[in-house]
Amino acid sequence: MYNKHHRLIPDDKTPLTTLLLLFACVAAGFFVAAFFGSLAILPFISSLEDVATMMSDPQPENWWAIMLQQFITAVTLFIITPYVYVKFVLQSQSRYLFTPSQGLLLKGIGITALMTICFMGFNSILVEWNSQMVLPGFMESIEQWMQRKEDQLARLTEFITDFSTTDKYLFTMLVIGIIPAIGEEYLFRGVLQTQFEKFMKNPHLAILLASVLFSAFHFQFYGFLPRLALGMLFGYLFYYSGNLIYPMIAHFLNNGLTVTAFYFNKVGIIDYDIENAETPAIWTVLIFLTIGIMLMFVFKGAFSKIKMKE
Repeated sequence: MYNKHHRLIPDDKTPLTTLLLLFACVAAGFFVAAFFGSLAILPFISSLEDVATMMSDPQPENWWAIMLQQFITAVTLFIITPYVYVKFVLQSQSRYLFTPSQGLLLKGIGITALMTICFMGFNSILVEWNSQMVLPGFMESIEQWMQRKEDQLARLTEFITDFSTTDKYLFTMLVIGIIPAIGEEYLFRGVLQTQFEKFMKNPHLAILLASVLFSAFHFQFYGFLPRLALGMLFGYLFYYSGNLIYPMIAHFLNNGLTVTAFYFNKVGIIDYDIENAETPAIWTVLIFLTIGIMLMFVFKGAFSKIKMKE
């Protein structure tokens, strides 16, 4: 729809080549991130063998060490890696990814915020459905592995969000709210979705594939559908606006509101346990979905008018 998406990829490089180079860079970035993440917590452990134990069975005294590792890993993988790829591999000079459309920034942010809140209400039912997923009997061994992985990640998430002090809340907001919002959107929407779109000439398929990889990358199988839906939301925000600011804001609100709810519950400001909250009634979910879709059309229409003037 908007050709400016393609400006990220220089004309002298084919989309297939740049996709292969991207996957190679991400793979390299993963190992570099794991190395520096482990290196950063050496002062907190006696040997590198303790890293795996710390992550599988986290203890309260290791909270800052684990969060430091998460911080280093996220910055390296989601911010430094795509930046190096765009700057030095593609040698692209495109700056449009962070350029807000004049006269529409505040309106776009407002619509994005309302849309994200509505989507979180709708997504609760996907969370419930996905958590009840049962695989066929012949896939029992795979299902058991998935459940073990899910339990491990659930324990880690519960451990990370088990805090009641302001310093831990702010650092958690940085690691879970701000860095993923910037880095993951830059990587999955700004870079990956852009290249899928140019390669396949189909923006909707590009959004879907980027969202599938976005969800799969988190390795939370019983949260795959809600994260896939989130990726679709972020993808269309980027596609219709041509601007990463809006999916970044939506991503931050989704993660940040969740972190804040955990914190407010721990310190007694609200009596709402987000982990054990009941799923809203289906009619409530449908209302959230309907309002969210309407807001997306408003968002699309607002930016379409801007494009017609350009």
